Amino acid sequence: MTVAARSHPLATIDRCFLAYELERPAAYLQIGGAAHMSGPSPGLDFLREHVRGRLEQLPVLGQRITGSGPGATWEADPGFDLTRHVRELRVVPGPRAASEAVDLLRTLPLPADAPPWDLWLVHGYAEEEYLLCYRVHHAAQDGLAAIRTIAALFSPRPLATASPASRPARGTRRAGPRDVLRLAAAVGADLLPTSPWWAARHPRSGQQLLSTGHVPRRLMADVGSAVGGGVNDVYLAALAATLRRWVPLDIASAPPRRALHAMVPVSTRALGEPGAARNQFGLARIPLPWHEASPLRRLRQIADHDSEVLTVRGRRTSRALFDRLGPGAMLGMMKLLSNPGYAPLIASHVPFPHQLVLGDSEAVAVIPHMHLPDRHPLSVCLCTYRDTAQIAFVADRALPGAEQLGRLWAEEVLLLARETGVAA
Repeated sequence: MTVAARSHPLATIDRCFLAYELERPAAYLQIGGAAHMSGPSPGLDFLREHVRGRLEQLPVLGQRITGSGPGATWEADPGFDLTRHVRELRVVPGPRAASEAVDLLRTLPLPADAPPWDLWLVHGYAEEEYLLCYRVHHAAQDGLAAIRTIAALFSPRPLATASPASRPARGTRRAGPRDVLRLAAAVGADLLPTSPWWAARHPRSGQQLLSTGHVPRRLMADVGSAVGGGVNDVYLAALAATLRRWVPLDIASAPPRRALHAMVPVSTRALGEPGAARNQFGLARIPLPWHEASPLRRLRQIADHDSEVLTVRGRRTSRALFDRLGPGAMLGMMKLLSNPGYAPLIASHVPFPHQLVLGDSEAVAVIPHMHLPDRHPLSVCLCTYRDTAQIAFVADRALPGAEQLGRLWAEEVLLLARETGVAA
């Protein structure tokens, strides 16, 4: 394996994730994804050799983070040992064996004093199925970078990636002072508190659970097209309906009166820019109209919502703003955005355009692996892979009925299909 020998500093936003972790040791800052593979397990040796053959195009996997604060840097790991990063977990068959294995991995630390990632081969629970679980520290990659790393490891063809020191592609227009002021004004005008939510005030256990569901991606696209929107609009409309249904019996008779806000990460990478390293995203605060009783009106309100951050100009400006902020201001912004009174949940969407294969096996689904801020009751991510739209909720185990969230969301998508006249 060949990696760049020189070191370079972490970007401000990456350092802020490290600072956030120091302030909140219980915070879970691992992200990634689990690919459900068809066919028999190929064995740990085969997987390691496969990964070894892809390391040349993924220099970030051979680099570790050293130091802290302003002195935090990326550097090549002189003692890089692939066996510390590519490991296996054998599990016995059972009705929830695979999901329980993923829950277990969420409790394990990443390799210490080494590149902050690992890849687990989870097998034994079925003869013709196994999991490939990639985990990485959020200071090293955002969700899109993690997904691109998985794709680079298991795509049939090599993909373009980038090192942690990569900069925007040539020809990318920089945001000017007016762009920054426009974005700051748009964000500042939207600082009103969100709707009260019982889950944000519920006592926590500190333990997490994963709830999943899936529907055809084509179905979501057709429903979105029926109202002039897209898959993301259907995702958020179904999420609003899910949260409306997910209430304890003692408050079910008191429907919400105004929107509940979600933080939606938005990639700030330029079109066509490779990126398997760093955090390069902005955040859009999107109102979820869970107070609206009509499923169709909920969908149309989300499809009609306009956010400056979601525009091409807004994404470019978010990147410029984040690059200019100092560590103190950036950390303060992160704390504000993770305040449940401002937006009590994160709702991500990661489209997966590449086929995943390993030997004779092929992925049939990809379940995202998300960060749950320590003050948030849950985090949500939609992953679209081939013709499957897979939802994943990570919630605190103390929240009643949280294990049903994935099923409820899938039911709401089917309801939207009926409301819009789309055949399921």
